[in-house]
Amino acid sequence: MKLQTYFNSAKEFKERNAWIISIIAISLLMFFTLIHFMKHEVNMALFEFAIGTVWFVLFFLYIKGKIKNYFQELVLILTIVANLGLIIDGGTERTGIFWTFTFPVIASSILETEKATIWEILLQVIIILTAVVSGIGFLKIAYSYQELLLALAPYTAIGVFLHLYSKKLDEDTKLVMKLAAYDALTGLFNRGFIFKLLEKETEKVTKQKNEKAIIIYIDLDNFKEVNDNYGHRRGDEVLKTIADIISTHFAGNYVARIGGDEFLVFLRREKFNKKEIEEKLEDLKRKIEKALAMFNISISYGISVIPDDAISISDAIHLADMEMYRRKNAKRNTSSKIFNFPQVKSSHI
Repeated sequence: MKLQTYFNSAKEFKERNAWIISIIAISLLMFFTLIHFMKHEVNMALFEFAIGTVWFVLFFLYIKGKIKNYFQELVLILTIVANLGLIIDGGTERTGIFWTFTFPVIASSILETEKATIWEILLQVIIILTAVVSGIGFLKIAYSYQELLLALAPYTAIGVFLHLYSKKLDEDTKLVMKLAAYDALTGLFNRGFIFKLLEKETEKVTKQKNEKAIIIYIDLDNFKEVNDNYGHRRGDEVLKTIADIISTHFAGNYVARIGGDEFLVFLRREKFNKKEIEEKLEDLKRKIEKALAMFNISISYGISVIPDDAISISDAIHLADMEMYRRKNAKRNTSSKIFNFPQVKSSHI
């Protein structure tokens, strides 16, 4: 599973910015509506009141989850309409043109860098077209042709700066997300991230009664001897090889390294077939034993099912862990074989 499938902190942050900006915008629009009514500038007051009302309705629909997927774009459309009205009317004391400089900030705050840049260019084009239409006398606006074109200079400078800053910020955010979610050695999900992810996935499963969540706890047999006999560097190579085998074997599912030689696999199924899962795990066991025959590496595993065996993710993991240890202890009790580890001079592992 890719990190992007579930790690939505950056996206959620942009969405939160959109509704914070909406609250500020609605408040400002209503404030200037009152100012313009007091100054008997009725047309501008009605315009701002209309934009503020539409914005409030959209914000209400967003809170209700009706327009969640395209709320940010609607915010930018309303901002463009408001800016266009201010350019035409001039706003309070002809200060309307200055509000256009906030658009790059708003766009970069609520959208990814590439999308924000497209929207910023769109407003630039609208301003240029407005200047052209005004210049040839088709539209009477509060600013001259030259004033509109001069306003594009700081607007463009702000847009370029924010583009570079946002791009760097996006790159740093992705890096932090990767470090927070992935195990540095194996590239699998790490313990902290997988537990948080599974809590959310478990909530989905408990709400959808036709689905089961399957927890598989995997522990390596004889791995300590690898470190003791060949060193930790070779042990790390063995762990990376096993991680690749497990992630390939359970492709499309969540796989994590949750301890030194412990792994966790999370499956979601409409129907749970324990025999089928155990056969898949026995096949995984054979693959690992074959690939690492020179180290006598094998695996022990435990399985638990939500909601059949447990409701909470912590209880499910605990049960799978206990079953894994029962299997491991059963192996120890039925086998007295002592492994002699040969000195391997060269290996692909």
